[in-house]
Amino acid sequence: MLATIVRSSLAAPRIVTALSLLVALLGTGALLGARLDVFPDFAPPHVLVQVEAPGLDATQVESLVTRPLEDVLGGAENVEAVRSTSSQGLAAIQVVFGRGSDPYLQRQVISERLGGGSALLPPGIGPPQLSPLSSSMEYLLHFGFTSDRLSPLELHDLVRWTLKPQILAVPGVAQAQIFGGESRERQLWVDPVKLNAAGVTLEELSEAARRATLISGGGYLETAVQRLVLRAQAPAESLSALGQAVVATPAGVPVRIGDIAQVRDGAAPRFGDAMIGGHPGILVETSTQYGANTLEVTRGLEHRLEILATQLAPRGVRYHPALLRPASFIESAIAKLRNSLLVGAALVVVLLLLTLRDWRGALISFGAIPVSLLATIWILGLGGLSLNTMSLGGLVVALGVVVDDAVIDVENITRRRRAAGASADMRSLLLEASLEVRRPVFYATAAVAVAFLPILMLSGLQGAFFRPLATAFLLAVGLSLLVAMSATPALCALLMRRHQPRAEPAWLGSCKRWQRSAITGLEPRAAPVLVGVVLSGVAG
Repeated sequence: MLATIVRSSLAAPRIVTALSLLVALLGTGALLGARLDVFPDFAPPHVLVQVEAPGLDATQVESLVTRPLEDVLGGAENVEAVRSTSSQGLAAIQVVFGRGSDPYLQRQVISERLGGGSALLPPGIGPPQLSPLSSSMEYLLHFGFTSDRLSPLELHDLVRWTLKPQILAVPGVAQAQIFGGESRERQLWVDPVKLNAAGVTLEELSEAARRATLISGGGYLETAVQRLVLRAQAPAESLSALGQAVVATPAGVPVRIGDIAQVRDGAAPRFGDAMIGGHPGILVETSTQYGANTLEVTRGLEHRLEILATQLAPRGVRYHPALLRPASFIESAIAKLRNSLLVGAALVVVLLLLTLRDWRGALISFGAIPVSLLATIWILGLGGLSLNTMSLGGLVVALGVVVDDAVIDVENITRRRRAAGASADMRSLLLEASLEVRRPVFYATAAVAVAFLPILMLSGLQGAFFRPLATAFLLAVGLSLLVAMSATPALCALLMRRHQPRAEPAWLGSCKRWQRSAITGLEPRAAPVLVGVVLSGVAG
């Protein structure tokens, strides 16, 4: 098969070269539009359900909220595990599905189950909420705000009602959670003595406050020429108006909220806090939408926050950027890959110029690097795989093998060209030189690839995490072998057909003679050498 590829490439070198350039262009387009993420999607599909239960302790939440919902959700299709946490006022249930499940379909199944399970919850419990669908890493960017002028209540209002809508408007942001500060609420401080004297219960007071703050539609009024929409205005738009709301009328005397309680604007009880640089502030945690480009979304969010920060500075609000920034891992991996490519390319060029003393051979060997790696990125994109620290690491590891495959072929063609002289048939020479090294190149590449097969066959969480590394490596190595057997001979046929290479450097000839003498000397001692190699491998 390899011989057929080599013969076909030499029969149509221009077509093979054009196809190589086309693949490189497709790979470049795939690289520019690739989905960049910190880690692969190693976590199985899961759904997080949260239910607020005000006033209940952890034991009551477990018995009244968590267990009934667990029974309902546990019977859903393809469920592997159901995990839950019950705390004061909150139940959190995580439903884990089998690998390979469609996350959108599973969310629909859970939503249907929750529709019937909500009837099992006691009165006063909030409706079950599904967390947004996000990537395995979940975290996108953590940042904070502090202020010396605004109170914790005012700072929280600013972030909650002004900044959060702007943050969620950035494409790719799934969720923005706010920690710290104080959440504004309207409070009734009840006087027990006055409540008892008025003969009113807490339930009646609560119902009166609910009616007073309820906003409902007023319908409409038809006239001969138009329809007038009626607005039912809530009677408690201010603190004083809420205090005038009637609770009950015992003996015909109205009892108002202000008669038995003080109406105030205050802060809700805190559940956690945030300290930024030793000062109380607001911490905002954002998460990435499922399938979004983490690096692109992070940069878009940071750009939006920089604009907002300039507007907040006159109000005494200080912006603290990038308290946690997973995108930095992506940028670091890309930078290391770029540096490795540059170093590898420079070493290849220097080595070939020193050994071959020919820019044509250096150019042909160097061209195998971008073609192989870009083709790998293109195929990874077609398979729906993202570029992350693991897959980029696989490309970096494969760089040495990619270079080696092309160098062996070019060096052998150059050596045969020197020995044949100017009158040799170039097509036969290129064919014989490429076929001569096809088996060693194939066996060397296969030996390296076999070492990564156990990683490819890992299962579970470990397999999902490390498999992209092995996949990227094996793809790059396999494609480099294909490039060495097709594009490299084709380029040699185009660039070296009428070129007579220079004589071999004297120092390289000395190295080859030393190698032959070393092999000749070790050949009678093959068994001890093999034992020594095996022992050294076992020892370390």
